[in-house]
Amino acid sequence: MIVDALGEPIVDDSFLLLFNPLLQTVTFTVPDQTYGNSWEVVVDTADPLLATPDRPATVKPGDIVDVAAQTVLVLHNLY
Repeated sequence: MIVDALGEPIVDDSFLLLFNPLLQTVTFTVPDQTYGNSWEVVVDTADPLLATPDRPATVKPGDIVDVAAQTVLVLHNLY
């Protein structure tokens, strides 16, 4: 459970936004478990229909994620 500075639980959805403005693919490493245990791809501007069969449905902390050139990838924390 994530808590605020006063020790109160934070109850909300968390998202990880990966922006790649470059002309080549960039590799990101998913943050450690402090930020979430499992992440689901909810937006990929390189694949708006999320139809790429070789992409995993979820990613875990420490996983490597390739983000295509000039795209945005949004991951939703599944806790």
